This record gives sequence, C-alpha cells and structure tokens, in this order.
Amino acid sequence: MHGTKKTKDPLTDAESAQKAGTSQEGKPEDTQVKKQPPKYFISWDSLERRVKMGKWIVLSGSKDRTMKLWDINEQKCHGTLAGQHEGTVRAISMDLQFQRAISGAGDGTLCLWDLDKCRCEASFLSGKYGGMFDIDADFAAGCAVTGSADGSLCVWDTQKLTLKKHVSAHEVARVAVCRASFSAGCAVTGASDGRLRLWDLETSKCLGTFEGHDAGITSAVFDFKQGHVLSGSEDGVMHMWHMKTCSPIREFKGHQDRINALRADFSRGCAISASDDESLRCWDLSASSPVSTLSQHSQAVRDVQVDYSQQVAVSCSDDGTLCVWNLADGLCQGVLRGHQDRVTVVRTKFEQNMALSSSADYTLRMWNLETMQCETTLFGHSGTIVNLAA
Repeated sequence: MHGTKKTKDPLTDAESAQKAGTSQEGKPEDTQVKKQPPKYFISWDSLERRVKMGKWIVLSGSKDRTMKLWDINEQKCHGTLAGQHEGTVRAISMDLQFQRAISGAGDGTLCLWDLDKCRCEASFLSGKYGGMFDIDADFAAGCAVTGSADGSLCVWDTQKLTLKKHVSAHEVARVAVCRASFSAGCAVTGASDGRLRLWDLETSKCLGTFEGHDAGITSAVFDFKQGHVLSGSEDGVMHMWHMKTCSPIREFKGHQDRINALRADFSRGCAISASDDESLRCWDLSASSPVSTLSQHSQAVRDVQVDYSQQVAVSCSDDGTLCVWNLADGLCQGVLRGHQDRVTVVRTKFEQNMALSSSADYTLRMWNLETMQCETTLFGHSGTIVNLAA
C-alpha cells in the first residue's frame, strides 16, 4: 500500500453536520456547483451506438438531499425527486418496469416515488429507526426490506409504503447490508457489530448468525439459490459461508484496509474486491489467497464493476480516476481522467463499451471504454453523488 493519505469515506459523513449546514470539520457546506470541465466531442459512431443501446435510465442520489432521473443516451435529466428527505439519499431501489423507486436517507426517512411523474406517492418521515443504509425491493412481489442505523430490519409494503414488520436485528449496530429473497421468504443482514444474520420474513425469527468477522460488515454478495454469502469487513478480511447453516466455507485475507465493494460470480467461482488500501484483488473462491492484485489507484478504491465473460473490470477511486482492467493478465488498460474530485460510484454496460461514474464534484460522466474518453458530462446536483441505481 502506498503512503498517500486516504480521503474520508463519503458515505459515512455525519448527517447532523449536514443539517447544520456545515461539514464535519466545521467548514461551510458547498452550495454552488463546482467549475464545469469542458465538454467532449461526440462522434457519429458514438451517437449510432447510443441509438442501438436503447434507453439507459439512471437514478442518482446525493448529499444535496435529492435524486435525479437521467436518460443517459439523451444527456437529459427527466426530473428531480425532492422535498421529502432532509439527509443524504444513501439507499435506492428502482424498477423501471413498474416505474417505481424507493429511497432512504440519512435522516431516517423513506419515500416511494412514481418515476413517470417524478412524484412522491408515499413516505415514512418519522426517522424512527435512524438513517437508512440499504434497501432491497421487489415491486412485483410488493415487498421491500430496509436496514437502518439503529440495527433494525423493516419489511415494507411497496404499494403504500406501510410497515409490515419490524425486527431488532442487531442491537446498537448499524445495518450496512440488507438483502432478501422474497420468493424464499428470507433475508440476510450484515451490521457494524461484525455479524450476519439470516431471517424468516414471515415469522421474523432469526434462523442463524454468522460470527466469523472480527470487524464491522461493509459489503456482501449473495447467492440465494446455492445458499452462499461472500462478505467483506472493515479490517479487509472476507468470508464465504453457508447461508442456511451459517457455517464457514473459506476465509480470504489479502487486503490491508476496509473493503468498500464486492462483486462475485458464484457459478464461475470468481470474485473481485475493492479496498481502502488503494488496490483491487481478484479471487478464486476455491482458494484463500488472491489470484492477482490490481494496483494503479493512489487512494481508496470506492467501487468496481466486472464482466467475467470478457475478463474486464472498471474501478473508481478517491483519487478522482477510473481504471479499466484486463483481468486475464491483471494489467491496467487505461486510466479515465476528468472528474475534479473523488469518484464515488461506477456503473457499466460492457456490451456497449460504456461506463457511467458519479463524483464528489457533483457530476456524472459517461465514458467510452474503447477510446477511453469522456463523451458526456451531466450537471445538476449541488452535492456529492453517493448512489446510482441503474
């Protein structure tokens, strides 16, 4: 790991400081959009590719307490979803087929949105359970689950956003990860107490607890069909375990700091992790040591997207760049520069060689992964963009 100073995690700033109009360090909150970087020429080939791509609709959540609905191909914001949250919009679940989304904020509020009209349909505004950190919704099943700052697991009716069940899942521990299989009637929570728990959504009964981690859970990926979970923690250690028996399968060590993102393909037996130690690591899930270490970033790696069929990955970092990786040889194929501040989230359409990134510079950028160039910069937010639902 390099000796560079890491940027503070943009997803864990104190909400109280934001409400007071100041940062955690006591500096005034930014109120104006930063200087706009130059726009880039878009070729006819690029425009033709966008037409073939079809709609790419993205919902962005920000520290400015709003969400924006973007048509990336048309470089257009369809609307701003605002007026309900009084904290950073940290969690979003969206379904374009139903034209609905649920958002959760750091002030503990939860909102159901009509995306066609960009209008709030229902809300839970009491903040009773503390900040909302994760949402998983199935609009076809009519259910959603949320994990919150006070350790609660809540089950919601997505039609009217009414509370169906409340479970004290983790006492005095923030629920950072919450995922459900509504067809199987179960959910998994991971919290800052280092525990993961499996829940029966019908009876609210805890079916088991995995206690293999020595530090708080920061990320996890799930395979409900095979019953496997891969989880990462603040100390950089990963565990794969059986969901039903809560017994360990394998421990993965290699990172020296917090794991920020995990992506896995359980059928291929592959995973990739992004960490505060400025690196990514590729894993064979049948072995405990990393297959390769991807080192190019100079600060914390915030997010990663991967296509194992093409052996390519795209990562983003607090150093303000994105990197494109060839997983076959572990080499960086290109560095994407243009953001003026840390890059918080990346989303991809590998079949179209496109990537979308969000940043603390309040912008989104669309990248051509063939030319390694920025093709579009989207402006509109007045705060750090912390989440993208695509």
